[in-house]
Amino acid sequence: MGKEINFLGDRRKKLTKQEKEDRKILRIGSVFFGLVFLLFLAVFALHFALAQQILLVQAQQKTVRDQIVVNQQLERSFVIFVKKLVALTDLYQTRLDKRQAIAYLSSILAPDVFLKQITFDQRNKFLVFRVQASDIFHMQKVFGIVNDPNVIKKFDFLTTSTLERTSDEKYEMNIIVSTKKL
Repeated sequence: MGKEINFLGDRRKKLTKQEKEDRKILRIGSVFFGLVFLLFLAVFALHFALAQQILLVQAQQKTVRDQIVVNQQLERSFVIFVKKLVALTDLYQTRLDKRQAIAYLSSILAPDVFLKQITFDQRNKFLVFRVQASDIFHMQKVFGIVNDPNVIKKFDFLTTSTLERTSDEKYEMNIIVSTKKL
């Protein structure tokens, strides 16, 4: 009979014990969901910060691209100017080399030798001097001058053509020199 009377007490103990377990589970669940919520907030904040950085980098990239587009015409003009300057420098240097070669060979040839024609081979940078003399002895002096080691070392390339006799009984030959080194 004692057990039947105290069934409310047993029931109350079971309910109290169940209530303590439910509170414990509720606390664990609340802590778990709190941690999940904090993790969600952290991921959201990280996502927001990275999105802001991406926007900042995209804005900087757009600014740099705009500057490149603005400066593109200036750079193109500068490249064209540099190429023109290099071409003019090459032309001037070629002209200077030709003048020096002509002046040097004109100064070392005998006064009796006539420079009949001077032509320039643009592709190979060769000057071709057509010289003429009234007799073979003057041409022999020209051969001696052209074969002089001091004259040869002034040019990268120096050669002569065969001696020819013209119909008016004068002697002619070509002296071919390189204008690259003088």
